[in-house]
Amino acid sequence: MLKRTLTGIAIATVFIGVLLLGEFVDRAIMSAFLYIVVAICIIEVRHALGERIPREYNALIWAYAALYGLPYFFFGFRGIVFLTILAFLIACLIAVFNNHKDGVLQNVAFILIYPGILLSTLLYINRSASTRLIVEGDPVFDLVVTSLWRGEQLLPYNTVGLALVFCVSWFTDSGAYIFGMNFGKHKLCPKVSPNKTVEGALGGLLGGMLGSAFVFILFELNIFGVFASGLPVKMSLKILDYVLIGFFGSILDQLGDLVASLVKRHCGIKDYSNLLGSHGGFMDRFDGIMFTSCFVAAIYVFIL
Repeated sequence: MLKRTLTGIAIATVFIGVLLLGEFVDRAIMSAFLYIVVAICIIEVRHALGERIPREYNALIWAYAALYGLPYFFFGFRGIVFLTILAFLIACLIAVFNNHKDGVLQNVAFILIYPGILLSTLLYINRSASTRLIVEGDPVFDLVVTSLWRGEQLLPYNTVGLALVFCVSWFTDSGAYIFGMNFGKHKLCPKVSPNKTVEGALGGLLGGMLGSAFVFILFELNIFGVFASGLPVKMSLKILDYVLIGFFGSILDQLGDLVASLVKRHCGIKDYSNLLGSHGGFMDRFDGIMFTSCFVAAIYVFIL
């Protein structure tokens, strides 16, 4: 348990360190870090599916994992989307010429979406650009960054968004573990994950809201005087907004954990890999995070 705890602290320290470097040095540092994480996760899921995907697709999947950073650099998140479409079309050609059946294409598409597109929403949050021209007099004019990426005006909300994703997920996992261990009696989804309980899920919800409250204190109250910008909503609504993000983000994080359990049970594995020791692989750490990330990214697209 001590070794697992220390490993978890080390992982969190790396994430926090990279997040701060992205905030105060260059957000391209966080983009590079997330790019590596997503690439590893794609390969881990490919490995987990094993012979369900014939080796003829290996080059395509490895190329997708290695190269999706290029269209991201030039075109942002939409570049990843179109690369994913292209990869699927190539997979269709491979399937046709090799007469592959029995759900092979579905498995390839699954990798491209889970974790490909879902995890890439972290990259979207890190490079969220304004959909309108921000001019002098706008409240965020002095905070907007003119990016090297095709002159986009990047909004200054990337750090708070990523902090929400990570903190809500981490606090959710901690709350679910503590409540599950001490009060867990009623099984949540025994056929999918026998160890998860209703009490643990409720503890996770509480943890998720505490995680968002922690981000609120850091960014909105700015008690350390470090971060320049929180979410651009009225102060009278901010507390409620953060609580709701924590609540729904926690639900999605726990859904991500259950989906990962379903996938691993289907593949007959305990962990996606052992790259992180007792914590398993990168996918085992990001299975819930990527669902929470989709939720926060949706907020950025449709609200901010």
